[in-house]
Amino acid sequence: MSLRSPSKPAIRPIQGILLGLVILLGVLLYYQTHVAHSFGQKGPRLPKFSSVGSFALTDSAGKPFSSDALAGKIWVAQFFFTDCGGPCPAVTAKLIELQGMLGDAENVRIVAISIDPENDTPKKLRSYATLHHADPDRWIFLTGHALAGGPAVINDLVVKRFFVGFQPNTAPGATAGTRIIHSTKVALVDAKGKIRAYHDGLDPETPKLLLTDIATLMQEQKIQ
Repeated sequence: MSLRSPSKPAIRPIQGILLGLVILLGVLLYYQTHVAHSFGQKGPRLPKFSSVGSFALTDSAGKPFSSDALAGKIWVAQFFFTDCGGPCPAVTAKLIELQGMLGDAENVRIVAISIDPENDTPKKLRSYATLHHADPDRWIFLTGHALAGGPAVINDLVVKRFFVGFQPNTAPGATAGTRIIHSTKVALVDAKGKIRAYHDGLDPETPKLLLTDIATLMQEQKIQ
């Protein structure tokens, strides 16, 4: 008499379905945990403000920069000038903190737009970026310097599209570091070019708040 190993009972259809659901839930839980660990907890759905629209400026290498390069990317916009002796370095420091939190997120950028196109040359942008340890793979510094109608171009972009105010400081004691009065708000723009949030760049909580908003947009728009 020959002996045969007992055959394994077949997995019933209902057991197979349950097993598949368990695996799916495990994958989803891993993804949510990974995102929460890397980028902070997802927040509530963000409102949609106006679209930034297309624009063309000059980058810190002195090359033409088109907003087309930001298509499909989530980005944080900062408005500054390189000689600023007060709020600008403080806001930059908060965004440097955010830079350290972003890890290897491929499609998130920080875009620093100069509101002083007459003085902020590409060379000054490079010096500012180096001074503050801005990662060139993460940050984009832009100016309207040497563009035809540069001040008007910057005013249109910053004031009329981002709704962020700035103006010359006409006080008698104004110095190079205080010659422009400006808002310290930073704007969060989604992968479709729509403004989705504003935060106070001087608020200590802003890096964490931006991280949460970025995580929300990454999940909403399936951005890595």
